[in-house]
Amino acid sequence: MLDIHIERKSYGDSEPVIADLHFEVHSGEFVALVGPSGAGKSTLLQLICGLDKDYRGTVAARFQPGVAATTAVMFQDPRLMPWLTVEQNIALVVGDSEVNRRRAAQLMAAVGIFEHRYSYPAQLSGGMKKRVALARAFITKPDLLLLDEPFSSLDQPAAEELRQLTRQLCTEHGVTVLYVTHDLPEAISLADRVLFLSPSPMRVVLDKAVNIKRPRRLGDAAAVVFLARLLEQYPDILKGHKLPTQAVEAG
Repeated sequence: MLDIHIERKSYGDSEPVIADLHFEVHSGEFVALVGPSGAGKSTLLQLICGLDKDYRGTVAARFQPGVAATTAVMFQDPRLMPWLTVEQNIALVVGDSEVNRRRAAQLMAAVGIFEHRYSYPAQLSGGMKKRVALARAFITKPDLLLLDEPFSSLDQPAAEELRQLTRQLCTEHGVTVLYVTHDLPEAISLADRVLFLSPSPMRVVLDKAVNIKRPRRLGDAAAVVFLARLLEQYPDILKGHKLPTQAVEAG
């Protein structure tokens, strides 16, 4: 389980970016974070993965008793090393060994880039680079995967294909996911729960379970109805505001 409790995160003496934020993500859950631009979603991911330790609060990741949790991150930018091949970029985070080379080959096949294993990033399309980043994220066998709008720069067909591939890999490997997106239909198509966040200082204003059977895709009838009813009930939720008469929904 991932247990987040951020009492305060600020930069210098400025007003807090995050304050009194608390939520849990259970093992194997796929949870989407949706909120206005500048709310602090990417900042939160940096706190969770340990890139930023200057905050007051706790981040606890407990997935296997007595074993430190492994976290992988997939950013908006694939962040590939231009002088390394696809295969080398994937193996970079685990080291060169026969076991890791075999695992890299399996993952390249799973994400559809095995035939490009000796190519360099400059020779790849944007979608292919994202596939490399996805394989690299999984080679560490993560307990927790943090996704920061990784498909936002792709055209719709390529983005949808990668969404489904990511969801499939997460399910097969039992990975817990925290997914930042501005795209509410995307969140509904992927997530078990959607956490709606307020403007800065960021807090959870609505915790909404997505009770739609899988498999589900962007634009499915049930997802469209779910979205319409949600926005009818909470018309300002994408701005980070709930109707004052509504209580926070959990689960």
